[in-house]
Amino acid sequence: MQSDTNTYLAKYRQGPTGILVYDLGGKRLNFGKLLGAEFVVDFVSALLAACILALSAGGLLSYWRRLSVVTLTGIFAGVFLGFEYWNWSNFPAYYTVASVVIVSLDWFFAGLAMAAIVKC
Repeated sequence: MQSDTNTYLAKYRQGPTGILVYDLGGKRLNFGKLLGAEFVVDFVSALLAACILALSAGGLLSYWRRLSVVTLTGIFAGVFLGFEYWNWSNFPAYYTVASVVIVSLDWFFAGLAMAAIVKC
């Protein structure tokens, strides 16, 4: 068992390493379907964030605190997933940081509207 681990570590040190997503092909790229699926994912995510917001502090949160709840939820998601991919899959640091910033900004802007609509 230990020799298997040592062999793997030696091969990893030698490189190259990476991740490859392989698709056999033979199908058309349906951009509309991809956008639709992304909309569903974003909608469900926003609904979950709105539920978190609605459960927060029983009506005691100001607009800015509601915005903070949604934004911090987004930052949590970005940090959790982004740095997990960086750590385990060796995604580049610049990609990881950019991904966390983009996700954080997405949820900040979503939070602007959600904090105005969801009065908790």
